[in-house]
Order: sequence, then structure tokens, then C-alpha cells
Amino acid sequence: MQKVLVVGAGWSGIYAAKHLKEAGFEPEVFEKSHSFMGQWHEHNGPGGVIRNTHATSSIGYMHPSDFPFPPGTPDFPHHTLVFKHIENYIKHFELEPHIHYEHTITKIEKINNKWQALINNNFTKEYDFVVVATGLNKIPKFPEGDLFSKFEGETIHSHYFKKLPARWKNKTVLIVGGGETAADIANEICDDAKVILSINGGVWFQDRILGAYEPADMFFNRAVHFWFRWWANAIFSKILQIPWGVGGSGILFWKPHSPYLNGIYNKSRNVIHRISEGQVTPKSGIEIVNSEEIRFKEDKEFTKVDTIIFGTGYDLEHSFEFLPKEIRHHNRYKHIFIPEDSTIAFVGFVRPFLGSIPMLTELQTRFVADVFGGKVQLPQKSKMEKIITKDKIKHIKAFPEDGKRVPFLVDPYYYCTEIGHYIGASPKLFRLFFTNFILYLKLLTQPWAPFQWRIHDKNPEKRKAALAQVEKLESHPVTKTLRTFLTLNLFLTLGPILGLILGMLIAKLLI
Repeated sequence: MQKVLVVGAGWSGIYAAKHLKEAGFEPEVFEKSHSFMGQWHEHNGPGGVIRNTHATSSIGYMHPSDFPFPPGTPDFPHHTLVFKHIENYIKHFELEPHIHYEHTITKIEKINNKWQALINNNFTKEYDFVVVATGLNKIPKFPEGDLFSKFEGETIHSHYFKKLPARWKNKTVLIVGGGETAADIANEICDDAKVILSINGGVWFQDRILGAYEPADMFFNRAVHFWFRWWANAIFSKILQIPWGVGGSGILFWKPHSPYLNGIYNKSRNVIHRISEGQVTPKSGIEIVNSEEIRFKEDKEFTKVDTIIFGTGYDLEHSFEFLPKEIRHHNRYKHIFIPEDSTIAFVGFVRPFLGSIPMLTELQTRFVADVFGGKVQLPQKSKMEKIITKDKIKHIKAFPEDGKRVPFLVDPYYYCTEIGHYIGASPKLFRLFFTNFILYLKLLTQPWAPFQWRIHDKNPEKRKAALAQVEKLESHPVTKTLRTFLTLNLFLTLGPILGLILGMLIAKLLI
């Protein structure tokens, strides 16, 4: 049995172990911390979640496709519910024997067509394949340059923040960054501290809820995304900004510079409510920093600040130092494989502009298992390199602003469809149009959930379970609202055209 080294026991590493095991491999997962799902685990060390963390993607995008969350799980579950479900996933698929905790991979190199892994700087093991699943949130990134060099107050990266220390109470805390973590921390501490949130540049704020209580991200389906994308960018985004304001925040200096479907969303929009209540003060970028005072771009006066929390992302440049230099930051085919060697794969290093990372990761790991097992053949090296170049051009065109600083940002719908085609998991819509038109309509108009990638599964039990989940979605309020929207859109789009054609026919008959 061929052995596969999996580095990291986060969501990506767990999925990789499960699919590799099903494909007949012997996976060995090494996790440097004491637990799986490090980014969804509340603990005292670096990383992890803070007390009140809830999923920002709805449960519809977070289900493992063949092991759904239990009935009654809220649309945006608390981190403890997510952690518990993956714990049950590990037990259900009997993955415990394959996971080793508190083991650090310190070096990997290929010798005589075998991967040699140095573990804990102590012993070496040999593998046929390697899956790197260490995730994006590993090494904190601080602002470059010396802008903050004169500041004498306390500074910390969000990676190390857990809760408000007593010494910060009633102090002025500046949070730098426009991501969801920065917004979540602002929400967490603004009852006990004076909070300033500084965002340099534009950002879209997207409320998680649309309507009474329906998850906003589940309003996207195949028809909306592929057929009416222009409508969403041209009209829908403007409609949303009527109640929510410019960019979903109403704050002019946070106005996004990209169209609605061409940039990253911040779905922790609760911080906007805190701003309206006066508990969080919005600011733009920072211009000057002194020992204890800061001047923001839109201000003439300085503001006294006691503490700075940097929510400025993570550094990928130094995240793969255990790998050979020539492949650390190599261009990757579909963000997974390097053209020179398909025995090593990177999973979980993509970020969707909408939806969830787990949905993409699950398809990635199925793809990797099929490539390692010889079920799927990758293109020749030269062709992969050409496709990588084309993908980069499409990426910058799709994400003109965020694409420059987030090269791993993807459109989840196109990306999932592409990977799904590779592994034969995409719904066969053309065939279903003629053989099962009702199911075709359901897949076209339902929220785009992971179960759709299992309806043609070779395993009859998984296929049956996936179809049962598709049927269950029929009663979801979002499905009904989506169908109403699509019907109205088709009427508005096709009505005038059909009317014109009918008028011309009548006129011709009368003449």
C-alpha cells in the first residue's frame, strides 16, 4: 500500500486523509498542535478562534458532501458546533489512527523518487506522495516599512488575540485591517474598550442575512451565477446599497473599488451596527504614527491610541520552509499541482470570494486522490504551464483590485465546476435536461450546495444520500425565493422580446 504524508490536520488535512484512505492509500497526518481543526479550536495558543466566533459562510456551503451537519444546526453555527461535527466526521470515517499530534515536519526532500520527511528534527520517514495542507493562517504578517516604528504603545497581531486583557479596559484600541477577523475582534471588545477600525482602501460589506433570516450566500445558484451575473453586478448590487449604503457600509472612505462580484466580501457586517451605535469608530488608512498618537488620512488632528491590533493577514513567503526552495512558491496548476512533479499537492490554499473554503477543499482532495491513484491524468508539463499563465490573466481580469494582493482568490462556482469536471463529479446537466428534467430544474435553481457534487457518485449510498439532501433543499425558504426571482427576471428579460415578436407576427398577418 502506497503511503502519503499529509502535513496539517485542519479541515484540508482531514478531508485529504479521508479521500486518500477511500482511494486505497495509507495516509499519515502530522499536526504540530495538540488537536485537529486548529483554526476552529478555541485554545490559549496562537491561532484558533475567539469566544464568540460563528461561521461567516452559511451551513449550506460547509457540509461535507457525504456527511451533512445534523438537522437543527443553525445557518451560521458557533465554532464549537463546527469542531464537534468534524470530530464526528473523523470518528465516522475511522481517521483517528492516521493522525499524529504534536509532530512537526521540519524538512521534506525527494531522494530516489521517494519523499523523505524529517519529523521533530528527530526521525525520518519515507513516503510515495505528499499533501501540504498547512493552511493560509500560519505566519502573521505585519505592515511593511517603518510607519509604526515610533509607536510606544502595545501592539499585537490578531493571530495572538483571544480576549480583551484587563489592562485594555476603557483604553483606546486601534484595529488595523478590513477582514472578517478584524471586524470580529471589534465586535468582541467594543463593549469594554474604545475601538477604532482602520481600513486602508475599499471593501464590500455583505450581510450574512438577506430577507427575514435566510443566508445571503445561499441566494446564489447556477442560473443566477452563469446566466444573470451581469444582472447581479449591474443592478442587484445597486439595490443592496439602497438600504445598506455605499459598499454595504455607507462609509465613503471604505467604498470598494471593484464591482460587486469581483472582490472579497467582509461578511462580519455586525461591526457596521456597532458603528451606528457609536461603539466603533471607522477610519481610513493611517498617514502618520507618533509615540502615542496617530493621524488618519481623512483627519487633520491626531488621535491618541493605547494599543494596536494588526489584522493584516498572513505571510505565505515563509510558510513552506520545510519544503525544497525550488517548489516553495512554485506556480501551481489549479492552485494544487506543480507541473514538474505531480506526487506533491497543495490543498486548502485558495480563498473563494463567496462561499466557503471547505467546499473547495473537499473537491481539491478528491482531485488529488484521483491523480495520485492514476484515475485522472494531468496534462503534459508544457500544457499545464500555458494553462497556469492563462489562469493568471483571467484572475487579474476577474479581480482587478483584490487579485493583486490575494493571488489565491478564486470564483468558487467556476473553480468547483472545473475541478468537478476533472473528477467526473459535476452534475450532468445536459443529460439531465432530457432524462430527468425535474432534477435538472432543481439543480439549476436551488442554492449551490456541496451535495450536488455527489449526485452521480459511483457509491449508490452516497448518491442516494446526496439526492435526499437535494430534495430537502426544496423546502428551504431560499429555494422558493430564488425561483420567484428567476421567474420575474425571465419575465422582465424575455417578455418584451416575445411581445415584439408576437407584435411583428400579428402585423404581418394583418398586412
